[in-house]
Amino acid sequence: MDPTSTRKQASGMLIDAVEKVLRQVLSILLGRMSFQKFVDLARKVFVEEAEKKLRAETGKRNVPLTELGLLTGIDTRSLSKVRNSSEYDKPISESETFFAELTPEVTVVDTWRTHPNYSDVESGKPLELKVFGSCPSFESLVSDVVKSRGITVQSILNRLKKSESVTVSDVGETIALNPSIWMHYPKLDVEGAYGSGLTSVSRHLDTVIKNIQAMKSDGDLRFERLFWTVRLSPEREHEFKKVMTEFLQDSSEQAAEMIAPFDRDHTLPKRYTAGVGLFYFDSKEE
Repeated sequence: MDPTSTRKQASGMLIDAVEKVLRQVLSILLGRMSFQKFVDLARKVFVEEAEKKLRAETGKRNVPLTELGLLTGIDTRSLSKVRNSSEYDKPISESETFFAELTPEVTVVDTWRTHPNYSDVESGKPLELKVFGSCPSFESLVSDVVKSRGITVQSILNRLKKSESVTVSDVGETIALNPSIWMHYPKLDVEGAYGSGLTSVSRHLDTVIKNIQAMKSDGDLRFERLFWTVRLSPEREHEFKKVMTEFLQDSSEQAAEMIAPFDRDHTLPKRYTAGVGLFYFDSKEE
């Protein structure tokens, strides 16, 4: 195979892998983050990582916009806007407006919980609202915070009812935000599970990246292995999962015991994170 074909094949494998990971991440974000917010986040992280890469390569603290533009393909005007943002080089979840800008229904709930027009000033509890009518009503709430075309009061109401975020009166004239929502005590910690899982994904990707860097510089490789079969019969699926889960549980206990002696001194001025990851996977076709 000629060098050009080899490069194309390698690039294709990389793009396929990125698309696969991106699809999984986006399936989690759908309904939790608007497309525009995702684009803003991707642009911010893209520029931050590019600047970090150029700093490491050049040793320069201040990276010229022209060099950043060449690496990212973003025009200098847009780069300046990103770099001058108050959110730049900071975790975006710390932004005061981050959660209020995720999706229309999140915006509605956040405003309902916090704005004096829609919550009781003394108790802090969200008001029970008329569905339609002048402020304060659910109609006026949606009108105040949702600026996107094509998103109606009824569509937002349907989404909130489906997620069990609200209770509508028997006659359908008033609507109340459920306590589990405004008090931040969800019935299931789904968001926490997503956060933990994606943290594990980021750890694995970090290992992959560091190993690639080590291969280029003859550095030390981090241990990384996957074991699987492509010939598992449906009849033995339960048995296989049981055996693998027991193995992972035993390994988990051993790992915790081995890590414990290294996790004692909390007074050290300089510390960093290190560990191992364990997980079971399958890819049954839907």
